[in-house]
Amino acid sequence: MSGRADQTREPSNGAAYFGEEVKALREAMGLSQGKFADRLHYQQAQVSKVENGTVLASEAFAEAMDCDRGGRQDRGT
Repeated sequence: MSGRADQTREPSNGAAYFGEEVKALREAMGLSQGKFADRLHYQQAQVSKVENGTVLASEAFAEAMDCDRGGRQDRGT
């Protein structure tokens, strides 16, 4: 088996891995990037950068996700 096939399935770094997790969570919640950003009190562009692995999410970003997911379930907003 080639190591190359594994590289296409796994994120290349921590930021990419976390970004994939963020995107999976957001999609499971049925939210657009914009709506997700609003709930976290961040800009949509920052959510996009995190999801794409361009930047590693800050601790505050991760905490906002935890609070939103663990607390409010107001999907209508």
